[in-house]
Amino acid sequence: MSFDVSQPVTNPKLIEALQTFNQTPSLETQKKLFNHLKSAKLLAPITMNLPDNIGCNDDNTITLQQGNTLSFVAISNVENKNFFPALPAFTDWNELRKWQNIKDQQTLVVDLSYYQTLLNDSDGCKGVVINPFGNSFQLDRSMLSEVLTDNSPSTENGKEIYLSKDTEVIIGTPEQYPHILVGKLKEHLQNKSEVNAAYLRLMVQNQQQSYLVVVDIQKGVDTKAIFNDLGQAAQAFLAKDMFIDFIVANTEFGQQAIKDEKPFYQKKRKGFFNRLFGK
Repeated sequence: MSFDVSQPVTNPKLIEALQTFNQTPSLETQKKLFNHLKSAKLLAPITMNLPDNIGCNDDNTITLQQGNTLSFVAISNVENKNFFPALPAFTDWNELRKWQNIKDQQTLVVDLSYYQTLLNDSDGCKGVVINPFGNSFQLDRSMLSEVLTDNSPSTENGKEIYLSKDTEVIIGTPEQYPHILVGKLKEHLQNKSEVNAAYLRLMVQNQQQSYLVVVDIQKGVDTKAIFNDLGQAAQAFLAKDMFIDFIVANTEFGQQAIKDEKPFYQKKRKGFFNRLFGK
């Protein structure tokens, strides 16, 4: 195995796309970001066990021999255990030095498809985080697959539930999963203690498609206010001619829509001592 030890890595267009998306997230800025991510060469920090007498080849590469070991570095975040540990990927050396400013930091220059291979061989890491100490962007396994293939993650596409012949409503799974939209909804739901869980479905009624969010809400709560807030948060992430509808889970319609489905959001349960002391 050989790798280049002097290859410069700069991604000005990707850096610009990251900044634009983080400042004005939308489907358009997400698409531009994904396009640049697909073609980017990224710095992956590694650790290598190499003999002291190893040298560079004439073409500035090092050739690893049998017995040499190479390990990829993972990073953790105790405040976000849902995503971390994750593999860091840096757009350039300046971003890498925000993590560790080490003169002889060992790295490999790889693309996202290489990260996907690493994740397929690892059960511990949950995704890839681009520039974790700057304008960062997190890619879980399914989103990484979507970026690389332009397809939705593996789901039960085509599964349909006929709820009512009178109203001709069909409920199924979105063909292209709206990761950014779901992420924004999650952010808002984390601040709403009245919500126990939320599910995303695709609804077709009178040949019009829309996202259907089924929300498990505690009794006695003003559902209209919660739905208005979530609807406003979702608007910037909806494609043209796409709508989003909300319904509570404790109805026959809601129960049928979420049958055998997993929620995209679920409120964390408090431990015994937190409940005891009201934390």
